[in-house]
Amino acid sequence: MIAGFTGTRRGMTKAQRLGLESLFRDLPIVELHHGDCRGADEEAHDLARAWALVIVGHPPIDSKDRAFCEFDAVETPLPFLKRNTEIVRVADVLIAAPKEEKDVLRSGTWATVREARRK
Repeated sequence: MIAGFTGTRRGMTKAQRLGLESLFRDLPIVELHHGDCRGADEEAHDLARAWALVIVGHPPIDSKDRAFCEFDAVETPLPFLKRNTEIVRVADVLIAAPKEEKDVLRSGTWATVREARRK
């Protein structure tokens, strides 16, 4: 199973990190795709490494908030929203770690969640 990941640049909460670990343990995930930003993407990357998953990066063109993680494969950089759409397109499941509990407009994380729900 291929999982896409999206999350806040502020990083995951303890509950979100524990939940992500549970998903890695309980689902047949073999590959993780994320957007290579500081915060939650970087934390998910480290957890995925600990679980020996294949990790594919989808970096943004604008590198100001990039984490510059070391990937097994890297896709061509794209603008934020197009990059997020590509992560949703390739994933069987999307895992999200947003800052807010409810859908928020003008949030890249929530825009990605909305895209996945449409898919």
